Amino acid sequence: MFRYLSDPEFELVRGKATDFEGRIDSAGRSAAGVILGLHGLRCSEICGLVIGDLDADRGALGVHSLKHGSPRVVDLHPRVAAWLARLAAGRENSASLFRTMRGKRLHPNQFGRAWRRLSLRWIGRSPRFHDLRHTAAQRLWVATKDLWRVRDFLGHKSLTSTLIYVASLGDNRRYMPDLADVGPRLFSEVG
Repeated sequence: MFRYLSDPEFELVRGKATDFEGRIDSAGRSAAGVILGLHGLRCSEICGLVIGDLDADRGALGVHSLKHGSPRVVDLHPRVAAWLARLAAGRENSASLFRTMRGKRLHPNQFGRAWRRLSLRWIGRSPRFHDLRHTAAQRLWVATKDLWRVRDFLGHKSLTSTLIYVASLGDNRRYMPDLADVGPRLFSEVG
């Protein structure tokens, strides 16, 4: 079963994380990671980022997808890019963007624990961090109704993987794609 943040939860999480904007301490790093989760990044993608992946001037982040996906560029709001640039300041391009207080690469389990604490405090429940990715995909689908754009946003190679995100919206039929429209494009993509 896939879960999403409700619209009020999304707004609350985004607002609470933004309250830490610009901070480079442990809480600021965690909040910046949550913002990237709301941009559709997986926990392990966030923990795997290095300084060289950030192009703060362009407001972009190069993400090396996991699970045989496609590498992608994630556009960032200029304020988020500036925040990440503060986290990166003074370190080599090969250094981890998200690190522990001892300067080591942040492990996804450590970040997951931080997310659980924050989410309980902020929204009173502890959804999986991956639910932020599902929420981002759902919100993009609802806004655009463009499965190919959602696929590229998530870094999926296959539209089938993206359809799982959209189909998992459950009983809310207004979010479902019209398969009469998707079918011909799906088969033309394969051929």
